[in-house]
Amino acid sequence: MTIKTNEELNEIKRHSKSYEAIQQSAVIALMNSIGFTFEFRRPERAALKTIQYFYIQQLFYFDEKVDFEYSIDKFCEDQLAIELQAAHQSACKKTLKRRKDLNRAALTFNYLIKLLESLGYFVSTRPTKSSKKTLQMLKVVDIRLGNELLLNKESVDIIGKEINKYILSLFTKNERNLTLKKFDAKCNEVILFNNSFTKEKIINVSNTNLPIYYNDIKQPSESINFNNVDLILENGFIQNID
Repeated sequence: MTIKTNEELNEIKRHSKSYEAIQQSAVIALMNSIGFTFEFRRPERAALKTIQYFYIQQLFYFDEKVDFEYSIDKFCEDQLAIELQAAHQSACKKTLKRRKDLNRAALTFNYLIKLLESLGYFVSTRPTKSSKKTLQMLKVVDIRLGNELLLNKESVDIIGKEINKYILSLFTKNERNLTLKKFDAKCNEVILFNNSFTKEKIINVSNTNLPIYYNDIKQPSESINFNNVDLILENGFIQNID
């Protein structure tokens, strides 16, 4: 049995982290091309050894807010508070915060996948190594709509890398947030260039199952019970899209 060195293990981790950023950007491009607007928070620091993963603050579908960030952020904050309370005094708070960030990234991306599936898309994923301390992000193999293959592993890689660079180029030092409006020309171009299907095939889906958050509805005043049957966390996502 060959034992990997620390540098080899670190390289595997960096490759996995970069792929998560690549698949996130590819999914963002696809969702943007069917009517989703994304609001990102500018990265606190640039990723030097991996591809940049984006913090999604808000999500809109045809200008109506999709309610996801409140439940996800609350879960992550509550989980961090529990770990801080239970942790030994010598425990590194930086490590606990990193776990919180990993949980939020996994929950947010997995929720995007659930949104696509609620619109009629089929997303094939591969198993990921389980972790006792953090939720696991789904790894996309391909995305289909009916019998049409929209994205495979190769196109996810190509589209993801290009859109990742594009989104990074839009951030400015003076603006804390960045909005990628629906039907962005670059996203449409990259998605359609790497596929043989037409735009009509992508957007001709029902949106009746989307969890829309209307502006006149306030956040719940009562705490959310994450143990109830409507909120499933075992597989790394919050499912509440009825």
